[in-house]
Amino acid sequence: MKTKNKNNKNTAQFFMVGTQPDGTMGFINNGDFDETLKYASEICRDGHLVKGIYLLKILEKLHPNDPAVVKELAYALIVNCESEAALPYLQRLKQLWPDYAITAALLGMAYKNLGRNADASAALAKAVAATFDGVDSFKAVTSLAMMLNEQLPAALQLVRKIQQIEPEDQFSWLALGNIHLLRGEKSEAVKALNRAIQISATSKMGVASLQLLMDLNQPTSLSNN
Repeated sequence: MKTKNKNNKNTAQFFMVGTQPDGTMGFINNGDFDETLKYASEICRDGHLVKGIYLLKILEKLHPNDPAVVKELAYALIVNCESEAALPYLQRLKQLWPDYAITAALLGMAYKNLGRNADASAALAKAVAATFDGVDSFKAVTSLAMMLNEQLPAALQLVRKIQQIEPEDQFSWLALGNIHLLRGEKSEAVKALNRAIQISATSKMGVASLQLLMDLNQPTSLSNN
């Protein structure tokens, strides 16, 4: 549901039915368009994909050519194992942001999930050579590189750039550990994963880092022939 902001008639305000602080049900003001987009993106990243995708689809209907909305919706669909549904939005994103690394990276993720490995590799190569517009671009290209186990030197450079901008970024330390593992550099991987756990042991990335460390320390089981 949307109404008009009293101070600016051109700014839509969004309301959702939800639980009020006193436990009753009522309308909750989610703010204006930009605030709602931020909220939808955040809850998707927190794992509330159904609710987030629902909101993003509403925003996309209102502004179908807003690249930020299209990007977030496509990404959420990919994470929600709906890569086929993400493709039309990614094709539109190619028109809106043709030269951006994140466009090619998200397209590559969708292709990888759909078993189109050659297309995913081509998308990764394009992403590495494209224009990076911030940390999200670094993360998207790094994630695709790890999914494909390709372009790892480039991914390593991107992780280092993330750490220069945000030294406490947990994704970057988990990604660094994964990259070292893929390159067979166990001791360096352990250092990076321990750093990720130090940042937050209870977050999803912290738990994933701990699981990787546990897997590394498990003795190799010999099969009986």
